[in-house]
Amino acid sequence: MNPILFGGATNRKRYPDGTNFFGNDFEATLILSNYAPLDNPVIWREVPFPSVEQAYVAAKFKDLAVAKFISELQEQLDRRGLPNSPAQRARTLGHSRSRKAWVAAGWRQPLPVMLANWDHCKVSIMEDLVRQKFQRNPRMAEALLETGDRPLIEHTTGWNDPFWGMVDPVACQAKNPRAARIECLQGSNYLGRILMRVRTELGSCPPQVKPTERPSRLEQSLIEQQLSLCDCI
Repeated sequence: MNPILFGGATNRKRYPDGTNFFGNDFEATLILSNYAPLDNPVIWREVPFPSVEQAYVAAKFKDLAVAKFISELQEQLDRRGLPNSPAQRARTLGHSRSRKAWVAAGWRQPLPVMLANWDHCKVSIMEDLVRQKFQRNPRMAEALLETGDRPLIEHTTGWNDPFWGMVDPVACQAKNPRAARIECLQGSNYLGRILMRVRTELGSCPPQVKPTERPSRLEQSLIEQQLSLCDCI
């Protein structure tokens, strides 16, 4: 069964022919990306986020002020004049240990401190946020279910991330993700695996949470468990 590959920038201006990697339809695969803008936000530490990526990056830091700052990021043009979405800007900050980058984004406090044991809880936090995304956004849940049983793979050759997705090492070294070949992809594909688990859950139990509601007691309990694992309460 042919896999569905997704990933890359979420602004359609970066894909003028309407397709992304491997000729996949841009609009159809955007829904799978953590960068996808949400009609109804995901919640982390009682802060609403307009994308999973922003919430995930915010979860890396203890300071609640950082979460609020990241949740309010706006689209900004890059040096080439192409738009960087709030989610893309959040990802950049999440990978930056340079105060200069944070100041350029509008942050005026000391450089945020990342959780020391982040790697131990990042997968469970990602799964919680992705699950919220589809529970709170029925249109997205329907699109995820329409992928059927096809394998879902985040194609991350463009930024060399074989943990959350899969990469073609040769295309990665050449810095040309469009030259990647499916048969050469390598990686753990944790995001794709999370999406497939959530898809299975949705198939047996459609979303019941009203998009406008705050987290239920169960959801809040799960969030507090993840915070406890990260030693950030």
